[in-house]
Amino acid sequence: MSRPPFAGRSPQILVAFGVAGANRDRRAEVKKLLSGRPDVAHVVEGMLDQNEFYRLSTQFQFVTAPGSHGQDTYRFWEAVALGAVPVTLRGPLDGLYSQVPCVLVDDWRRRITPADLVAWRQNLTERFGDLDAAARTARRTVLNSTFWADRIRSMA
Repeated sequence: MSRPPFAGRSPQILVAFGVAGANRDRRAEVKKLLSGRPDVAHVVEGMLDQNEFYRLSTQFQFVTAPGSHGQDTYRFWEAVALGAVPVTLRGPLDGLYSQVPCVLVDDWRRRITPADLVAWRQNLTERFGDLDAAARTARRTVLNSTFWADRIRSMA
């Protein structure tokens, strides 16, 4: 799948997930808060199949990744793999998440502004440099089981 360069992607947050299931309240809240906000978010109504979600994720700089049973979600790691920046709540995995370009928010109810998106991009660029290169590095490291196996072995 072709990944447009980060700078060439829409500078919005992609909100694309269904709200059915055990964690619908959390996802529904995020979807409701960002709906009607084309200045910051592109909200997809209904469900997307996986391939369409992946294709769409490569078109946006940011992707919402609200937690499900805990802080961690597939959506977070899918966004990283696709070169997008996941946006999720702060929590116990912040140390792990800090190894990849991501945005940690304190509360979804805090109104996200276009200025926030600019500040996020600037902060990420200051921390990681070229965000396309950072995404490639993340795919080679934290998204690779060999990286984790080596890390675990080094602790023994």
